[in-house]
Amino acid sequence: MRFTPFAGEDIGWLHATAGRELFMFASDYPHHEGTDDPIGRFDRTMASVTGDDQRGFYETILRDLVGPSGT
Repeated sequence: MRFTPFAGEDIGWLHATAGRELFMFASDYPHHEGTDDPIGRFDRTMASVTGDDQRGFYETILRDLVGPSGT
């Protein structure tokens, strides 16, 4: 199971509280809930998140969930 927080939710806090493997990036852009800069809003909450965990949030966890492309 994975969760996709709303843009601007505190990813650093979520990682520290519940675990980094539970959360991954998603956006409803261009709808209001997706905001006009979802990546920027998430990035501003990740000061305490390592580069590997940021990569996980934006990319690796999704790949692990659905498998590599082309398979």
